[in-house]
Amino acid sequence: MRKMTWKTGAAIVIYAILLSALSIAGPLWLRITSAANRVTEYAGDSGVYILTREEWSEITAGRNIQMDVSRIVWRNAFDSYYTAKSFEWLPAGAVSMCLFFLLPSLLLWAVLQQIQRRENIRILRSMKEFEQPETPCPGLDPAIQEALEEIRQKFQDHLNGYKRLNAYVSHEQKKLFPF
Repeated sequence: MRKMTWKTGAAIVIYAILLSALSIAGPLWLRITSAANRVTEYAGDSGVYILTREEWSEITAGRNIQMDVSRIVWRNAFDSYYTAKSFEWLPAGAVSMCLFFLLPSLLLWAVLQQIQRRENIRILRSMKEFEQPETPCPGLDPAIQEALEEIRQKFQDHLNGYKRLNAYVSHEQKKLFPF
């Protein structure tokens, strides 16, 4: 029983790790493929102008700005810088994604264990009621119900055999007393 719950929990944790790995690998793959595509697109004389916060505010307000030529960066250099900065947050993102999937999976494992424990208690309660041969066990698996019926039948057969043996021994003892 404990081995079964351990296997269930291990399966859920492995599932969470695989799901986390796919969640990290997918955006990473997209980033790498899009960076490769951009390098070929940006070849040539094109550049990127880096805005300051004040310039951004001016542009969003609809005003014109004076461009400083020294802040124009080649697109290849900009992409390299952007890619490096993106990879800086990758370990923290990987850990957070793992926790994002691992913690709910552990919670799910605990819930499944509780459900299994309640089901086991319900089965044990129905096993305690051997004397009532027609005790219905609604909601139990048909194989478990069949096994419980077989156990009840064997128990009833043993009980009847014991009663017959007791009656026979009691009758023989009564015959011995008069002598």
